[in-house]
Amino acid sequence: MFILRLICVLVLVSAVGAAASAGAGPFKQARAAEAAGRFSEAYLLYAEALAREPGNARYRGHLMAVQRRGLQNLEIQLPAAPESTPGGQPLPPIDPEDFREAARLGPPPVLRGTANIHDFDLEGGGRDLFEKVLGAYGVQVVFDSDYQDPPKQKFRLARAGFREALQALEAVTNSFAVAIHDSIALVARDNAQKRTQIEPYMSVLVPFPEPLTAQEVQEGVRAVQTTFDMTKVGIDNARRLVLFRDRVSRLKPALVLFNQIMAHRAQVLVEVEILSYDERSAISYGLRLPTSFPIVHFGRVWNSTPQIPAGVANFIAFGAGKTLFGIGLTGAQLFADMTRSSVRTLQRVQMLGLDSQPLNFHLGDRYPVITTAFLGGGSGAGIGSAPFPAIRFEDLGIVLKVTPRIHNADEVSMQVEVELKALSGEAANGIPVISNRNLSSTVRMRFDELAVIAGLNASREGRNSSGLPLPFPLRANTLENEGGQLLVTLRPRLVSAPPTDTATPPVRTGSEARPLTPLD
Repeated sequence: MFILRLICVLVLVSAVGAAASAGAGPFKQARAAEAAGRFSEAYLLYAEALAREPGNARYRGHLMAVQRRGLQNLEIQLPAAPESTPGGQPLPPIDPEDFREAARLGPPPVLRGTANIHDFDLEGGGRDLFEKVLGAYGVQVVFDSDYQDPPKQKFRLARAGFREALQALEAVTNSFAVAIHDSIALVARDNAQKRTQIEPYMSVLVPFPEPLTAQEVQEGVRAVQTTFDMTKVGIDNARRLVLFRDRVSRLKPALVLFNQIMAHRAQVLVEVEILSYDERSAISYGLRLPTSFPIVHFGRVWNSTPQIPAGVANFIAFGAGKTLFGIGLTGAQLFADMTRSSVRTLQRVQMLGLDSQPLNFHLGDRYPVITTAFLGGGSGAGIGSAPFPAIRFEDLGIVLKVTPRIHNADEVSMQVEVELKALSGEAANGIPVISNRNLSSTVRMRFDELAVIAGLNASREGRNSSGLPLPFPLRANTLENEGGQLLVTLRPRLVSAPPTDTATPPVRTGSEARPLTPLD
């Protein structure tokens, strides 16, 4: 009888213990889900039970038994993305008050300790440690009125400069220092409330370089704002300025990061030289004889007066009496003339751009070409009823497009597209015909080297003869020669090195709740 009572007591105790276990509820639900064939639900419940009791081998065994079938049918629902995110919105503009504040306020003071190296083996509270450690570097300490001295502790540091000693002391005492003067520090307990009350705020206007687009600058500002949780940012595309406003401990490393982001892409300066040479010569020589001879009747029939053409004074007469005629002779001219002209033109252009960013250049004129016009009209059409013609402007001259791709600090590849447009002198339906020549090539070269990317050689010869069909020297002859040469050269110069050749220094910020005290 006693043995039977003991067995009942043990069973009751085990039942109570199982009911009181933390994972018993999820385990029971998992068993029911497994029996019903809901293996994904059973797997999640077994995992919950095991998480509550990590050392339970029974829970682990059931979890591994349904793992394969549970994961096969497991569906994970991600939260829906918001329709619009703040990152997709444009940055706010800079207010006039921000400009006035940035111009009025000066930079905050920065602690500057001596450059000595010290060893410390101290013991005491926060006040004693700050006074002894910072005093060794020539910095006086003033404590906040609410400063609670932490308990005594040991502070040991070997061969430490001012920066290392201050950062170690702030971490040990859970305090932070704010510069009142370059040699006076205000020390307070490190918490969010005290940092908001004591730490100074700073507004900075940062210019961004010309090659960067507004979209690239906005992406860089967004990255800095997200990283440091900036209080206020703004952008002025007209003045090409960016505004940052926050606590000094956040703002200074944020400026370093922003400059690194903006200087990430390499910059290249492409010098374009266009050399043109035009030469024209004309030679005229020969004998200019008259090609028409007036005939005048001098017979005076019925006493009529002969009609002599103007400019004719000499005649060759033949016949007699009533049949007297005269052939008019004009003067002949022996002439020789020569003209020659040459023009040399050198045009130099500098284009600053970023790596893989196209650079465009146009040298010439914009010529209007009518594309749509109203021709004709009805009988009742008024003067102002005809619509205006549609005009498209064509770029005549040289259109150059260069896309540099920087490999390293020594070499660059440039994709060059050259287009030469000029009026051909012909027209179709009143629309001028434009001659077009295109050249596309890719060249890889070293920086500061000269490359000839395009050239054009044109020549024209003309010969004109006028007069009687006599031998060549007895006619008026004109010989014309025209020639032109065009040469386009490129010379790339490296302005800023690519990221692969630029050492990016680390940005030391501290933790999010405890940023580092800014020092020079």
